[in-house]
Amino acid sequence: MATGTATFIANAGVFSGANVGQILRVGGGIATITQYVSPNQIVGTITQPITAVLANDPNATPLPALQDNWSLTPQFTTFTGLDYLNGQTVSINADGGVVTPQMVANGSITLAQPASKVTVGLAYTCQIQTMPLDTGEPTIQGKRKKIAALNIPLNNARAIYAGSTFSTLVPMKELTANQQLGQPIPLITGMTRVVIDPLWSVQGQICMQITDPMPATILGVIPEITVGDTGK
Repeated sequence: MATGTATFIANAGVFSGANVGQILRVGGGIATITQYVSPNQIVGTITQPITAVLANDPNATPLPALQDNWSLTPQFTTFTGLDYLNGQTVSINADGGVVTPQMVANGSITLAQPASKVTVGLAYTCQIQTMPLDTGEPTIQGKRKKIAALNIPLNNARAIYAGSTFSTLVPMKELTANQQLGQPIPLITGMTRVVIDPLWSVQGQICMQITDPMPATILGVIPEITVGDTGK
């Protein structure tokens, strides 16, 4: 199965009792190992659904994973090797969640909660602004425009803010009814709709911004437009 408690079986004897408590990543999903059965078998609780499953299978059976397509990682609270960032305040992504920034001391950081996959680096703000809006012939350049909402196709994205200006940004909706408490919000792939500030402007531009240490691939921006009279 792709959710719940699952048994993981390997063709070779690669498991041990030390794997209990470690994090397994396979087929787009994540599981916490809860039981060691044998060198070829372990049991875990899936905390992020496995998405690589058999097509049209009502049981959502996961596809077999090749040797290099899965990982089993222990969890730590202290992460080292950051000497080049000593004295710098860094942004932190731990197991897909944003952690409070902290200063690197003696080449290391210490998290409040253990994590198995951590990305650390200097913070920066990503910003994009679309070109002035036009819809072709007849042109709407020079006319006032109101954009009430955006339809945005995304690939593995989170933490996006959007608006007509950088001073009126609103967050993209991320929480769903199926979100598990205590687990990071999954990255979004697909079309999402964002209701933004319905301001009139002649340019009709869209601004988007990301400040958290999260990935985002924006594949397009499809605005919902109302065209008014001239801006003069």
